[in-house]
Amino acid sequence: MSNFIKAMNEIEMVLIFLSAFNYKSTDENITIKSISQNDHSKIDVLLTHCHENYNFQIKQILYDSETMSASENNCVQGSTKAFIKYYRGETKTPPELLVFDKVQRPGIDVINDYISDKVNNLYPSDIKENLDLLIYLDTLALKFTEKCIHNNKQKLKTFGFRSIACVHSMNYASVIFISDKSPKILRESYGTIHDLKKGDFIYF
Repeated sequence: MSNFIKAMNEIEMVLIFLSAFNYKSTDENITIKSISQNDHSKIDVLLTHCHENYNFQIKQILYDSETMSASENNCVQGSTKAFIKYYRGETKTPPELLVFDKVQRPGIDVINDYISDKVNNLYPSDIKENLDLLIYLDTLALKFTEKCIHNNKQKLKTFGFRSIACVHSMNYASVIFISDKSPKILRESYGTIHDLKKGDFIYF
């Protein structure tokens, strides 16, 4: 993947995330830009809203096709493509919400393990305390509850990021950790699971 495509995908993920909270790229108080990979700050996408900076570092957790049946696998891929078409205005029909009978793991546990194993040691503490980590989970076969988010705050705090949020398979968005330094939109949205399909979508 070229650096340009990677940067565009990261910006689009931030805009999808913000749409859950009824913010759009066309809002006069919002500016957004990609940051060079060589930048010491480790910021992927810098968003400014009302003179406040949101320093997004974007990560992706891919679903494990080996733990899903073939039909579940196809449903996940089809749902993601359908949502992107709806999000871009290519179709007016909202995608159906997929629900699997077999829930594999709590989503919070997956995020904890991923940050601990793949992310936490990539950055020094002085960098992490200024980063807003945004994780895209490319699977529906996980369970998310607001109770789990609140119960997990102390664990996520140990990683040292300024905030942690996630987009869950283009269906939901949630801010799962905030600190005293977290920007306003993230602080106000903490702990609630937002339905992306009911949000104010951004069309390109």
